[in-house]
Amino acid sequence: MATDRDRGRDRDRGGSRGGPPSHARGPPPSRAHIELNKQIMRCSTAGQLCELIATQVHSFNHVNVATAFRKLLQSGRGGVSRGAMEGALEQLEACAVEMMPAFGPQQVANMLHVMAKQRYRPSNGDLLPALDARVGEVAGQCTPQNVANIWWA
Repeated sequence: MATDRDRGRDRDRGGSRGGPPSHARGPPPSRAHIELNKQIMRCSTAGQLCELIATQVHSFNHVNVATAFRKLLQSGRGGVSRGAMEGALEQLEACAVEMMPAFGPQQVANMLHVMAKQRYRPSNGDLLPALDARVGEVAGQCTPQNVANIWWA
């Protein structure tokens, strides 16, 4: 049977499932951000995703930015003009730099991993230094998978 001391220790470690403490994971996402992430994941073409980014990027949180960035780079151009693709990526890069203090280990690892895997060079010169600095800040919260993705990148 768990004692109050055990429950406190679990809470300090991020709950009974482990992981970083809850304060290290940032604020919980709102319903709107959860719905945006579902919309991002439902986009079946790069064109749909570019349109969603163009119309909704102002409402994205850090998780939405990282999710859209990863999905867009993985989707290929598939009939989308180079300008539309570059514009969507530039918007996501700018948002990522702006929201970097909210990025957790998962978002940092995912962005670095997909950029390396796709051999993507960001147009925003501040993005890689911001991600590099953030790696140092969240290193103690990384899971083994985060570490592997960051090192691979």
